[in-house]
Amino acid sequence: MAIQLKISQHKDTNKNIDGKWFAKTICTDVVDINELAERISENSTFKQSDVIGVVCAVVEEMKHQMEDGKTVALGDLGRFKYSIQSDLVDSPNVFNPNKHIKKVVCKFTPKGVRNQLTKKMIYPMLENLKFHVMK
Repeated sequence: MAIQLKISQHKDTNKNIDGKWFAKTICTDVVDINELAERISENSTFKQSDVIGVVCAVVEEMKHQMEDGKTVALGDLGRFKYSIQSDLVDSPNVFNPNKHIKKVVCKFTPKGVRNQLTKKMIYPMLENLKFHVMK
């Protein structure tokens, strides 16, 4: 299966990008924790309820750790951390988190390894992806 893409035209007042075309991904379905747990239990010695219990415990602990400002690294999966988007202010003295923070997001970065020859990062989770443009 391939990642589905839709080609859309950019509509912006910025003359440099107005009218240009870009690709965006299309989500074809949602896989919930129950389906993931069922598939994991089919391919391991763990019961579905055990998988769900562990995943829920990991999520709760990740939340606590990230609330303390930490990045959570989950081995070959990658790293999770909170990030914010805030208003611009004229000076640090007037910054009010309750007023100026507009959005909090959880950022995920897949595990990467640096190629020693090229010095470029390689992300194993992102290798071998296939794309299909929807008509």
